Amino acid sequence: MATENQKTNDFICKKPEDNSFAVSQEGLSVGNRMTINGKDNLSSIISFRTGGYVSKIELVSNNSIEGEEPDCSYAYRIWITGAGPKKGSGYLVFTDRTGDYYRISLTSTIERRHYLRYNSSKPEIIAVQWSDDGL
Repeated sequence: MATENQKTNDFICKKPEDNSFAVSQEGLSVGNRMTINGKDNLSSIISFRTGGYVSKIELVSNNSIEGEEPDCSYAYRIWITGAGPKKGSGYLVFTDRTGDYYRISLTSTIERRHYLRYNSSKPEIIAVQWSDDGL
């Protein structure tokens, strides 16, 4: 979970709008929160055409989540706070440093925390893409 003292890794998005992407050479490190173009709240950047948005993205070790039993099947978890669009789904694709990618769709129009679990030898996220047309 994000804390006030949580470190951030900044991503660059040249066209902040629906159906776009953001990249980072540094990548999103384990334990850190993503910022895009220097913004902590991502909802003005990651948005979907028919409503919906993502306000926060965090990468954590899957075994360090308070209040949960460790899940030995997956080493990492991406927390995504946001809401899906009014029609259809909002899709996100995360790419790690190995080039592997992980997809999630947001369908609930109510803001909540979603998560994506994965394994990787190089877990840093270097790109995120979003769309409501599917990816």
